[in-house]
Amino acid sequence: MTDAKSNFNRWLRTHMLPSHFPELRASDARDGLFLRDDGQEVRRLLDAIQGSPRTLAIFPPGQGASTVLGEVLRVARSSTLRLPQLFIVVDPVACHEHEDADFAAAMNRAIRSGLIEQLVHGYWENALYGDRRARLFDLLDVPDSDALDEIRYGLQAGGGEATQAQVRLTRMADRFEASLFSLIAELHRSLNLSTFMVMDFPHNCDDDVLRDAMRDIKWFDENEKPDDFPAAALSEVYLLSRRQADFITAMWQRDYNRAVFPPYNEAEVFAIMASHFQPKTAGKTVPLGSVLSQDFVKRVWAEDKPLALMMAEMRDEILKSLDVPLGRVQYQLRPVDQPRP
Repeated sequence: MTDAKSNFNRWLRTHMLPSHFPELRASDARDGLFLRDDGQEVRRLLDAIQGSPRTLAIFPPGQGASTVLGEVLRVARSSTLRLPQLFIVVDPVACHEHEDADFAAAMNRAIRSGLIEQLVHGYWENALYGDRRARLFDLLDVPDSDALDEIRYGLQAGGGEATQAQVRLTRMADRFEASLFSLIAELHRSLNLSTFMVMDFPHNCDDDVLRDAMRDIKWFDENEKPDDFPAAALSEVYLLSRRQADFITAMWQRDYNRAVFPPYNEAEVFAIMASHFQPKTAGKTVPLGSVLSQDFVKRVWAEDKPLALMMAEMRDEILKSLDVPLGRVQYQLRPVDQPRP
């Protein structure tokens, strides 16, 4: 494959494409996130989670869950589209691998830290009036907005000031270590802020992560949640694959709202590639399709296959097409004539 690799590198240089092509990296998305139907999937997910206390958002493995979640968070936290909600994203894998080996404690820490950081960074005091603003200051144990601005400035300043500001945030969060549900309930009762706990499960995470997450959430729900806890104060959102959804449903039967998102089709996969890669010829940007045939997508596409795996297989197919003498390298690469696996 020596000729193929050298030909590939030369072809990449000719079209000013990065060496990791066709691997998809966020830094390559020059036209922004790839969202279908003008962001319809974002609106659908927002509608689903705002209308149910617990939602299973089911995506094909490795096909857009994190992208859609990121856009949902951007919309929900936008200063121009301010919603009376706090979105807390918990990384279940990180909690499972935490050094103290206590999943429940790590999850508690992630939720309360996320809440405090959003209350500080979100300038909620500008949207609250009268007693509600005073209650926010009481919750954060600060006298006024100037004290919050001091923390924000410290976090942005870097160095020792950032370290000190982060310590203050941690202390604020640690005040609620033994009363997390009381904090969530108080945010709802006093400030009319609802909390959405989002758990994004990687499609390839170990089943032990799923099992431990649901075990501890069940414990919280049945043992630590106060009897007078307001139902609207907390909603749960789980991003996972269909197999993972079936796994946790079998563990704990609840009234989950299921929002199922379809897989990318072949045209959408190529469109995602085109949004990441813009080749150039003679200094001018040209469409990706002019230098790479869409037939490569046909070779690697499957509705339940992660995008990362598709791109890895596509690179192999590209190398096969370039295993030719240098003079026979095509301007528009096409797959070699062989049966599809």
